[in-house]
Amino acid sequence: MTVSHPVRRVAVFGVAALLLALLPMTPAAAAAPSVTITSPAAGTVAPGTVSITAQGLTDSLVELPTTIELLIDVVNPVTALPPADPLFTFTCPSATPCNASFSWVAPTSSPFNHTIAVRMRTNNVSTVVTDQVAVSVGSLPNVGITAPAPGASVSGLVPVHVTATTDTGLTEFPQSIELLDGAASVGVLPCPATTNPCSVTFDWDVTGLASAGHVLKARVTTDALRTAASSIVSVTVANPGGAVVITSPAGGATVLGLTSVAVSASTDTSLSDYPASIAVRDGSRVIGSLTCAPPVHACIGTVSWDTTGLSGTHTLSADLVTTRSVTVTSAPVAVTVDNPTPTVAIWSPDADAAVSGTVSVRATGSTDVRRSDLPATFSLLVDGVVQTSVPCTGGAHDCTVVLPWSASHAAGAHTLVVTMTTTAGLTASSPSRVLYASSGSRVLLALPKIVRSGAPVLVVGRVVATTTGLGVAGVAVTVTRRPALGAASTIHVVSGADGVFTLRYVARTNATVTAVVIRTAWLSTSLRVTSIRAMAPMSCTVATRTLAVGAVGRGRCAVVGLPAGTGLSLRYTFRGRLSTLASGRAKGPAIPFAFGFPARGVYLLRIDLLANRVYVATMSSVLRVVVR
Repeated sequence: MTVSHPVRRVAVFGVAALLLALLPMTPAAAAAPSVTITSPAAGTVAPGTVSITAQGLTDSLVELPTTIELLIDVVNPVTALPPADPLFTFTCPSATPCNASFSWVAPTSSPFNHTIAVRMRTNNVSTVVTDQVAVSVGSLPNVGITAPAPGASVSGLVPVHVTATTDTGLTEFPQSIELLDGAASVGVLPCPATTNPCSVTFDWDVTGLASAGHVLKARVTTDALRTAASSIVSVTVANPGGAVVITSPAGGATVLGLTSVAVSASTDTSLSDYPASIAVRDGSRVIGSLTCAPPVHACIGTVSWDTTGLSGTHTLSADLVTTRSVTVTSAPVAVTVDNPTPTVAIWSPDADAAVSGTVSVRATGSTDVRRSDLPATFSLLVDGVVQTSVPCTGGAHDCTVVLPWSASHAAGAHTLVVTMTTTAGLTASSPSRVLYASSGSRVLLALPKIVRSGAPVLVVGRVVATTTGLGVAGVAVTVTRRPALGAASTIHVVSGADGVFTLRYVARTNATVTAVVIRTAWLSTSLRVTSIRAMAPMSCTVATRTLAVGAVGRGRCAVVGLPAGTGLSLRYTFRGRLSTLASGRAKGPAIPFAFGFPARGVYLLRIDLLANRVYVATMSSVLRVVVR
């Protein structure tokens, strides 16, 4: 077993190898022929004689290079005819690669920019052309800035001197020179025809430019359309800034009403920049502006500032904007605005007056005569709520108005304030004034109708204004309790929230409760009488609770303060039926009684008192008697 497996594997591998050996081999794809310019590189500036090298490559199993041709300034190198000059044709050896070399004497007259291409032919009639390479023949033009000097500080109108030259061995001349400030073009100046060198001067107006560093560079273009750039020259623009100042009012001045603010602005006479406009600000708010008249370097004028409604310290400043959009801000000027505030006062009705019906509230408002502000609208607020508003139409600084208020549905103390709004939107409030709206009163009492003698009683009362139906707080009330037995008692209370008052006492007998509202300057008096009924405090006992049939039992009830002659009944319940055993009248607080029953059973006895001046009708507790 161990020998057979390797033998099989060897046999199989040998068959596979044999099959592979019998399969035909697929040839690799042939490489395409190619040709490239190895020198000069694109953009090369070459002297009069230009050395050119090229290399052609083919697949030697398919074909070999035969010739490489030099093509100068050929529009379409693919279709161009072979050069007639043998110097422009290189014959390749029968090998690849084919390294060709050429020496081309370029013309010294325009044009100086040329294109070079090469074309390779093979023995298999293949033709391959390179991409065109651009070269410039002869030295490039030279250009330089001669003034201002590097690092110079400049302002206003700056002369910039530039000189450009070309190779005198070429028929090439400067055609124009451009001056650049960074990437921005300052201008282009032409050169005289066939002049070498060319010197020009640019008038560079730096007016309006921010004071900062700037980089100048010049660029020359020749009549052969070749260009060259100068070295950069760094300068600093330092333009004298414009100026603006507030000349009036002076710092620390006190102003009011309509005030004139005088301003003066200027720009440096060396600049082509002029004042265009001046805006005057109070803090961040523009209060006025004026327009200047360029091209004049000075500008003065005034702005009217209405300080109506303002007070305290205010900071004025002025912003100058020039014709070149340069902005300059003046030094701040702090002034004090002292405008008298508007006033308003109520002069009728008098404070603490009791009023009723429609009330005419008279008020006067005033504004300062030196201001452009006048009283405009008056509003009456009662307890903080606007009731009515009226306009002021007199057009004067003093205005008196009448504001109606209906006190018919308002009771008690009310706080009145009149507010005034002026034409400038200012407001003023009068001192508050308290008036009392007159009203009738009604006192309500709530207490239990019947209570057990000795039980506590809560009396709840409420004082209500008849004009509003609402409770009135802070009202004095006298409450008198007159019991059937004993002396009367009087308690003085004051109504609280929503006009409610309470008091407590212990009920012993029937009683009358009287509540009287004490009159005030605006609230009339009122009275309420109600009564409370007390059940008698009966205490009943029997001599024995067990009784023989036909025997007589005896009992006794006691009621404190029971009036003689009070009707009473002795009643019993037997087998669910209520019956009257006896009736009579009490002779005083003690009530003796006797009883007897002809049949055995359980009897439930009680004494019923009729209503009297001291107590309401009362039943005693039940006495259980067993008859055997």
